[in-house]
Amino acid sequence: MMNEIIDHLESVHHMSRDLKLLVRETARRREVPRKTRLLSPGETCQHLFYIEKGMLACFDQEGGKSYCTWIMTEKDIATSVDSFNNQVFSTEWIETVEDCVLWTLSKQELEMISDMHLEFRIIRQQLTDKYHIQCRTLDAQRKRPPDHFYDYLVQQFPEIVRRTPNHILASYMGVVESTLYKIKKE
Repeated sequence: MMNEIIDHLESVHHMSRDLKLLVRETARRREVPRKTRLLSPGETCQHLFYIEKGMLACFDQEGGKSYCTWIMTEKDIATSVDSFNNQVFSTEWIETVEDCVLWTLSKQELEMISDMHLEFRIIRQQLTDKYHIQCRTLDAQRKRPPDHFYDYLVQQFPEIVRRTPNHILASYMGVVESTLYKIKKE
């Protein structure tokens, strides 16, 4: 629901009536079935995805092996950061892990709204900071032993642990599936 998005953005910073109206008029709703690729390597990411319902995951590849770089769920805003911000070809791909309801803004629309509304630039910066801190924290946690990282995920992101298929969660943790099974068993 668009009201949910407005409430979420306004929880970051007050939004004027005009800004709320512009976001309502600009964002587009998409219903996307699970296992749909929203971005493929070699494409330039053109959209931000606000997740109303469902789960997205991003994957990259190194040395012929693919791995999960992030998992996002309801109320998260997802994109391929480098590709979207710099309008360069992506090495990553983004897929729906579950059936999703997404709200999208294009790069051009995001810039237009930011140019027109100072409060939107503040919201954008606050959310960027939040995800930057979260990313650095998760990177630090990944350097710990896998069982410690798993415990951190259970405490901080229980829905992700509960809902993510084991092969994706193991990839996200940087372990093989059998290691994840052992950790869960203990």
